[in-house]
Amino acid sequence: MVENVYVGSAAVDAAVDRGWLLGHFKPVDDVRHSADVEIKWGVHPRDDQRAQWVTGEKRTPCSC
Repeated sequence: MVENVYVGSAAVDAAVDRGWLLGHFKPVDDVRHSADVEIKWGVHPRDDQRAQWVTGEKRTPCSC
């Protein structure tokens, strides 16, 4: 099962795909490929605010 585990650094890996770590856009043979889940890494400055939010999409955000 070792071939089903990916070990890396989110900060380093995210730089390659505009912050995306896991999702449908990764190659099918990549363990980070998923049609069901997408994970994006980002570091937001304190008091960061969005001018506008996306509407009409079903998403579940998770901040750590």
